[in-house]
Amino acid sequence: MARTATALAAATLALILAACSSPATTSGTTGAGSTTATTTSAATTPAGGGGSVDCSALTGDDAGTYTVGIQILAQLRSQDVVDSIKAGGMTYDPEAMARILTKLKSLAGHGVLGDPSADVDFYLAANEKARAILAVSGPVPQGMFDDIVAFEGDIGTFIGRQVSISAAYSDACG
Repeated sequence: MARTATALAAATLALILAACSSPATTSGTTGAGSTTATTTSAATTPAGGGGSVDCSALTGDDAGTYTVGIQILAQLRSQDVVDSIKAGGMTYDPEAMARILTKLKSLAGHGVLGDPSADVDFYLAANEKARAILAVSGPVPQGMFDDIVAFEGDIGTFIGRQVSISAAYSDACG
C-alpha cells in the first residue's frame, strides 16, 4: 500500500509539473525519438502568502529530470546503483538536480500540504550527499552509504516528500 501511494505521488508530481510548467511546443525530435519542450511564457503568479513563483521556470524536461532524480536519490544506497549510474545504465546529474531544486525554492510560503521549502532543502542536502558519493573514484566507502541512508530514511517517506512540493506548485501555477 505504501509503495503504491509513493508511486502515485511521484507520478502525480511529474504530471503536475509537466502540465503547470507553462505552454510547451514541440521543437523537434532527437535521435532517440523524444521531443524537446520549450516554454513560451514568463508569467509569475503570486499565491498562498509567499512571493511570486515563476511558473515558466520549470520545463517539461525539468519535470522529468526531477522525477527520475528523486527516484534515483532514493535508491542510491549501494555500490551496484553507483556502478549503474557511472556506466550510463541510469541517468543522474547532480548539477541538473541542484538547478531544478533551486528553482523550486521559490515555492517558499506556498505550503498547501506541508512545507515545500523544507522538503526542497531536504532534497538539496540529499543531492549533495549523492554528488559526493558519485565523485568517489573506485568503491564507495560503506560509511557514505550509511550516511545517506540515515539521512534519507525510509524510501517511501523520502519519495513522499514530493507531495508538499507538488501541491504548492499546483496551487501557485495551476
